Amino acid sequence: MKQKTLLRGITAFLLVFTLMGCTPAQKQDTGTVITGNNLRVAEIDLPGMFCAGCAQSSKSTFEGMSGVLQATVNIATKKGTVIYDADITTKEALIQEGLIQAYEGKIITDEAYEGE
Repeated sequence: MKQKTLLRGITAFLLVFTLMGCTPAQKQDTGTVITGNNLRVAEIDLPGMFCAGCAQSSKSTFEGMSGVLQATVNIATKKGTVIYDADITTKEALIQEGLIQAYEGKIITDEAYEGE
């Protein structure tokens, strides 16, 4: 009986997971050369993100964008950080192409990248 209940729960979870579009996006090789002359870092609030699949999908989407050097997304804080070359892409493109709207998100800060 417990196995049947567990199986139903797992099936329901997978169904919801699939219907909500939480499958990871495929990373695309953009072939763009990032020069680093105009690197910026954007901190992004993603309050509508609710699962690890969403976080991975967002990270993969950002990393697949032309001009993005690095992206991190944290499901616990519901925030992301994207380092991008402003000569290649814009923060507006991050909003439009980077699934920010899908997670009711917004860019909190966008400033020159000083490096680590």
